[in-house]
Amino acid sequence: MGRTRLESDLLRGYHMVVQDLTFGPRATAEVPVSGTAFMELRAGHIDVTLDGKPLEVQAGDFWVVEPNAHLTVHNKDELAVIRTTTFVSK
Repeated sequence: MGRTRLESDLLRGYHMVVQDLTFGPRATAEVPVSGTAFMELRAGHIDVTLDGKPLEVQAGDFWVVEPNAHLTVHNKDELAVIRTTTFVSK
């Protein structure tokens, strides 16, 4: 589901991971979030539920997910890609 694009410890006190999360046709998945995550929908049409609340997201939109939040993604189309940049305290 995910492809790591970059990992770094250059920012003091944090481990940073950049990943592309890919969702297949009409897939639904719970996405674990271990740190503060900045997310961008790069392609596709999805429904997002964040801590039980629907979040309206369109291609090109960014949103922030707090550590340990409950995030569910439902792909409404053939392929969806979310780029995540996550910062985890060391």
